[in-house]
Amino acid sequence: IVQYNIGFCERALGRYVAARRTFRRVLASADGLAPAQIDDARAFVAELDELVVRVAVTLDPAGTPLTLDGRPLRLDTEGGTRVFVALPGPAGRAEAPAEKTFTVELDPGVHLFRAARPGRQDAFVQKTYRPGEKATLDLRLELLPARVELLPARVAVRAEPAQALVRVDGREAGLAPIDIERPPGKYRIEVVRDGFETYAATLDLHAGQRADLTAKLVPVRPSVLKTWWFWTGAAAVLAGGAAVTYAL
Repeated sequence: IVQYNIGFCERALGRYVAARRTFRRVLASADGLAPAQIDDARAFVAELDELVVRVAVTLDPAGTPLTLDGRPLRLDTEGGTRVFVALPGPAGRAEAPAEKTFTVELDPGVHLFRAARPGRQDAFVQKTYRPGEKATLDLRLELLPARVELLPARVAVRAEPAQALVRVDGREAGLAPIDIERPPGKYRIEVVRDGFETYAATLDLHAGQRADLTAKLVPVRPSVLKTWWFWTGAAAVLAGGAAVTYAL
């Protein structure tokens, strides 16, 4: 009796697919029902069969997960046929019908079909169906463009003299000679060694490019104030000046 009442309420709410399913189960186990209720249940099943919408879906590629109004499809064979339904309830993980063409039964009204598969463009279709309508629906998922993997660029950095520190965009990369691998783009390369002027270059590297960079380091010229001969000469001048001053 409880199931009978549930089916009656589902029918009143316009949930024809769920109501038909409930009444079929009532008829499969009619214990406790009056003969009049059994007759009514049979009449309700026949009535609901005329109100349910049937959509012949062609899904390409086959085996793609499909949802209806955000709910997963479920295989229903209780009516003696192989159809898919999406009963009211919480959203869930989409199932993947193995067939390329199959039938979905649903309530009249507005519905959203969504098919999603990795590597293909999602397919969305929203349609409004009348009670008892029989329709077709093609869902074809186009292949997404292949992702282009950019090959890294490589730069072989050498220094004269060797064992100079190499920096890429201000970050230490190691001691020359060294092979540096980076994604395509612009980079500032510096080669540093004590006693030598810093070598700097900006490279615009392309995908798959192989480049060689040789940094010929120039010794730093010492300041004249740090040379021995400057201070020796300066001392001599000062000494001479002092002697002359003393003579006066």
